[in-house]
Amino acid sequence: SHAIAEQIGLTLANIQLRDNLREQAIRDPLTGLFNRRYMTEALDQCYSRAERTASSIAIMMIDLDHFKLFNDNFGHDAGDHVLKAVSQVLIDSIRQEDIACRYGGEEFCIVCPSTDDQQALLIAERIGKGIRSLELNMNQLSLGTVTTSIGVAMYPDHAKTMDEVISIADEALYLAKKNGRDRVE
Repeated sequence: SHAIAEQIGLTLANIQLRDNLREQAIRDPLTGLFNRRYMTEALDQCYSRAERTASSIAIMMIDLDHFKLFNDNFGHDAGDHVLKAVSQVLIDSIRQEDIACRYGGEEFCIVCPSTDDQQALLIAERIGKGIRSLELNMNQLSLGTVTTSIGVAMYPDHAKTMDEVISIADEALYLAKKNGRDRVE
């Protein structure tokens, strides 16, 4: 029975290891958000479901305003601190079924299945407001505030493929920056 217990222990350790590795493969280590690779997989699933059920998907591209300046002024530790705080706002602002992902350096993407444009705008505004109202401090030093520009695009209203929807959300994001930042387009 000692051998059986040992075997069970090893099996459990293997399962734990596999889960940890999977977790590492799909999550960004700094923010704990999903990574781009996982988002691509998840988008395929959302897309098939949306096609089957004739529902819509909202995609938000989110970029922190003047983040490079932030890193230059306060250093990369402060930058990392801000990215973590922003990621927490994203997690708190979205619904259970939504997917938040770190898309690149200071760029994030949110996928909202079964969401119409009104709901999408509400979520985007909530994110913008949450980030704007963050009180960022590190080592007793106030880091000031950070704002975001957000671009929103809808499937199937704006495009028929996920890549196109992402690209349109990106254009909307660029427009938000052009129109003065700290806004949703």
